[in-house]
Amino acid sequence: MTAQLNPGTQNSTARVTSEGVGSRRLEPAVINHKNKGLARSATLGPFLAAALIGSAAPASAASVAGVGHSTVIAVQGPGNSLDFYWQAVGTRPWNPEVVARPGTTYSSPSVAAVGHSTVIAVQGPGNSLDFYWQAVGTRPWNPEVVAGQGTTYSSPSLAAIGNGSSIAVQGLGNSLDFYWQAVGTRPWNPEVASRLESKGPVDLQSAS
Repeated sequence: MTAQLNPGTQNSTARVTSEGVGSRRLEPAVINHKNKGLARSATLGPFLAAALIGSAAPASAASVAGVGHSTVIAVQGPGNSLDFYWQAVGTRPWNPEVVARPGTTYSSPSVAAVGHSTVIAVQGPGNSLDFYWQAVGTRPWNPEVVAGQGTTYSSPSLAAIGNGSSIAVQGLGNSLDFYWQAVGTRPWNPEVASRLESKGPVDLQSAS
């Protein structure tokens, strides 16, 4: 994996959680099973993810979530691509998809269910922040750029909060940056949660 780091800092992971539908990054790998066995969201270690999908170990930690009646996994693939696997609850086979081609993905992804879609956030080329969404039951993945180059210096954390997507990530100069987007709208709304303090894992709790 080609890591892109903020000069002079360590690569860190921001975390976002919300009551009800949430996203949690866990090391080592732990899956939190809720609502009839569906995992809401967690991070799988590379070798556990490989065992689940029956392939060689991926280059980064994987992210898992429950979307509709399926379990979904997002992981950084060969050549800095973004790969996706889904399995209907109660069935055996895993179904692979390529979300983004090689040269697009430079961190562990974060996957969640937002509205009636699967959404993924990842650090993109040139320390950008990229977002992909797919309506449940459809095939194409829809890419968006949340923040341009030179803005993102960690793996993002993604969660459904209220009626939208929320992302936390380490920004320029060790800041803690936050982005949100209401379902069905296009613009991403940036905020700076904290300056010069995001050097390690951080939890943001939703008041909702």
